[in-house]
Amino acid sequence: MKRLLVTFDFDGTLTRGDTLLPWLHHVVGTWGLIKALLLSLPWIAGWKFRLVSNSSAKERLFAMSLKGRSEAEVRRWSEEFAIAHQSLLRFNAVDTVNSWLAAGATVCVVSASMELWVRPMLKDCPGLHFITTRPEVKDGFFTGRFSTHNCYGREKVTRLKAAFPNRGDFTLIAFGDSKGDAALLRYADVGYYRELKVRDEVALG
Repeated sequence: MKRLLVTFDFDGTLTRGDTLLPWLHHVVGTWGLIKALLLSLPWIAGWKFRLVSNSSAKERLFAMSLKGRSEAEVRRWSEEFAIAHQSLLRFNAVDTVNSWLAAGATVCVVSASMELWVRPMLKDCPGLHFITTRPEVKDGFFTGRFSTHNCYGREKVTRLKAAFPNRGDFTLIAFGDSKGDAALLRYADVGYYRELKVRDEVALG
């Protein structure tokens, strides 16, 4: 009998929107974020005009924000962020994830965001797997680079295949909300597009 593998995108699927900028604001403060955005502006503009990749622009912003910072400190700030920003999660997100876990499924968050803050935000969902963009750390400090490709688009499928290589052994159900999830939704046996968003809007009236 095939096992069940269920994947969730994070930003916009389990949350009400993007979490990168709110997280960076919490970690580096208002002026730190403004400085990082200004120094990254050519890369961000290049991404908007499709001259540079999503990954390059994001890595530049990450470098301008966190290069040289202590991993231990950033992890502590990420825990604080998760506690202070639980309201970013969709109304039914934790219950939906836990219902699949209770049903015996293997459940994996596949996200371009980082496990640094994604895992603590989902602390009430024990047993989750995480496939995310990973920052490079040397001697306990962030280098400003990524140690993986940005987990977006086709990279989501590539990383999922690496983690769960025997595709014939499981039935795959995927939840996503944007073009960054399109490849994974096509790869799945059943793909749900913005399903949690609709449920959330109904629940909140």
